[in-house]
Amino acid sequence: MDSYQPINCNYYDILEGMSTRKVPAHIQYKDEAGALHTAKGLITNLYTKEGVEYLELDGQLLTRLDLLVSVNNAEVPG
Repeated sequence: MDSYQPINCNYYDILEGMSTRKVPAHIQYKDEAGALHTAKGLITNLYTKEGVEYLELDGQLLTRLDLLVSVNNAEVPG
């Protein structure tokens, strides 16, 4: 697994706000191999484990935040 690259703090705040307000999310993300995927649902959890930040969608989909490409058509900076 590649080393984790933290995402922009302002973008993290946006994700946190979406979770709190239960705003439906349409996310695009890459898997570890670099393949692009899409998913829709509610962001149910954002957390850090062993220095890596993760996002849960509907309590199921789990991805590292540095693998996000866009959320609701807003590209992740960097």
